[in-house]
Amino acid sequence: MRISRRSFVKRSSALVGTSLASSWPLDGESRLAARASDTTPAINHANIPRMVCEDFTKRIDPAYLSNGLIGIRPPANPLAQGKVEVGGFVSSSASPYLVESLSPAPYPLGMDLRIDGISLLEHPEKIMVKRQTLDLATGELLAEMTFAPYSDVQLELKVLQFASRSVPCLLCQEVSILPSTDVRVQVVARIDVENIPGRVYFNRPTARSDVDLTLGFYSPQDQSKLGVTVAVSAPGQLVRVGEQEVTDGAARRTYTLQGQRGETYRIQSIAAMVSQFYHPAPELQAYRMAKWGQTLGFETLRKENQANWAELWKSRVKVSGDSDAQRVLDAAFFIFTRVFTLPIRMG
Repeated sequence: MRISRRSFVKRSSALVGTSLASSWPLDGESRLAARASDTTPAINHANIPRMVCEDFTKRIDPAYLSNGLIGIRPPANPLAQGKVEVGGFVSSSASPYLVESLSPAPYPLGMDLRIDGISLLEHPEKIMVKRQTLDLATGELLAEMTFAPYSDVQLELKVLQFASRSVPCLLCQEVSILPSTDVRVQVVARIDVENIPGRVYFNRPTARSDVDLTLGFYSPQDQSKLGVTVAVSAPGQLVRVGEQEVTDGAARRTYTLQGQRGETYRIQSIAAMVSQFYHPAPELQAYRMAKWGQTLGFETLRKENQANWAELWKSRVKVSGDSDAQRVLDAAFFIFTRVFTLPIRMG
């Protein structure tokens, strides 16, 4: 049976849109908070849908963020370990057919919050995930959660994540913390490697560097190298405690935050991931790119990312008279755009 290109695209788009909508309902509204603080975004994308999930009692496909070079699938609680793949980080054993394919990579946006020894990651029953919103207009994911370690203490959390399109080796995250009472919070930034095939070959910052977390990671059979560096910032709010620690499950850096009731605290993480395909010493290049991202700043990277998505949406296919078909086309456009717009170089 012959299928025309028009018929193939129509059927493929409908299939993609239907599979997404089954677990992530499409919302006709187009706006997502520009910050975790609920201000208005700088760029208006009229009628571009967003995908909202509020029911986490049943299995859902995790949201997918990508800029063509790095792809991540954060879980319902995006501070816990999610799935990551990076262009050029490969292994033959990662595929059942023993051909070279992308190898699972460490998750650089992990973060634990501890209050009087009660850990957010170790006690998932004390976390209530209220909502995840994937804004198709900007490629941003916003998760809203409540962490209640005790009956009289709770933290309202908002986690904003995106994969930068202006500097495509960067992942960006902002964690907003609003405590219900005065409380001391132990913050642990993490690069999670638990159950990731491969091994760590580099695990400490170079001399005179001031990065927060850094790691060099081999894929199975030492076939490919990956450098990962994370810069964490919360000016005047976080106090470092000790040096980077590396265990079998993660590289960690600990901070303390003295929270006050009703005060919002924002912790911004900029993670650089560079594979050997792009640089012969990826662990060093990841450090340089993380510092470059830190120099630009979270807000600049976010505005540039929004502007890049605005340009992409100019090529959006529009139909008249069928809003459901338009939303399916928009979902398909978002999926194929984030996967098939691979940057050639990292600038």
